[in-house]
Amino acid sequence: MTASDWSERTRMMVTIGVGVAVNVALGYFLYAGHGKFADLDKKNKGKQVEADKLRVEVQKKKSLQTRLSSLQRDLTKKESLLPEQQDDEKLNELISERAQQSGASLLASSRSAPSTESGPGASYERTVFKTRWQADFMSWCKLMNSMEEKFPRLVAFENLVLTPSNNGVVPMGYKHDISVDVIVYRYLRQQQP
Repeated sequence: MTASDWSERTRMMVTIGVGVAVNVALGYFLYAGHGKFADLDKKNKGKQVEADKLRVEVQKKKSLQTRLSSLQRDLTKKESLLPEQQDDEKLNELISERAQQSGASLLASSRSAPSTESGPGASYERTVFKTRWQADFMSWCKLMNSMEEKFPRLVAFENLVLTPSNNGVVPMGYKHDISVDVIVYRYLRQQQP
């Protein structure tokens, strides 16, 4: 029996059967494809979340690198402000010049060996100049102010002792004996490996 011999009803039944079979097959493939798509979409969303976390980490790293380079620039700037060891010899001459302009006299100065503050790995060392002066109070104040203006990067004063020459009333402009430790700080250059 050929297709042309089929009745109209048989042809319609075959067409409906083929249509149902095609629709069932299509439905199966679409359902299976939807399941695979859902799995891939879930994985993709997970990867997007990971990518977003990585972007945040990269931004943090960039901001930390920017901050690090800023801190390194600041450190280099501060290191450049501090004197080198060979400048210590000039320091007494410069301080003596300032003292004469202020009306104070440097009587004695002795230098200690440089020492590091916190042992190995320290970032700076300090040298102590034990000094003795003779000046009236106002001249001494002018000298300290002048030294802080001239040497803002290196000078600190410790153990200041001002001793009047007599125990009575001290007239204005009377010279006192002054002992003070002038501290010079210097960054240690880190050896590059």
